[in-house]
Amino acid sequence: MDTKTLKTMAQENIAQEAFMYLVSDANGIYMGQCFIERFDLAVSGISDLDRASLHMGPDSEYYDEAQDALCDSGILTDTTGKKWNICYQDGGIFAVDYDLINEWEELTGEEFSW
Repeated sequence: MDTKTLKTMAQENIAQEAFMYLVSDANGIYMGQCFIERFDLAVSGISDLDRASLHMGPDSEYYDEAQDALCDSGILTDTTGKKWNICYQDGGIFAVDYDLINEWEELTGEEFSW
């Protein structure tokens, strides 16, 4: 996105561009497992143990820690090569483009409101 367009965008428009809703919390304790089953090959930033634990699901001894690792350091690379940080927010697992948010904040002098 070019700088001029980004600078004139309202925060609501930035939010639409900077967030991707990936997995609903309606999946309950299986949310991490649902995520890894859908996006495994596109995920980096987590250990092999975390990946295996997510695939095993809640029966894995390390499942909770693996979900935390996913949302703390997981990176999703989309089909265009763009990298998104994975995070948990109320409602589910999201991918967030922090670079876009940071660039918008720098250009506008405003703070992004979560």
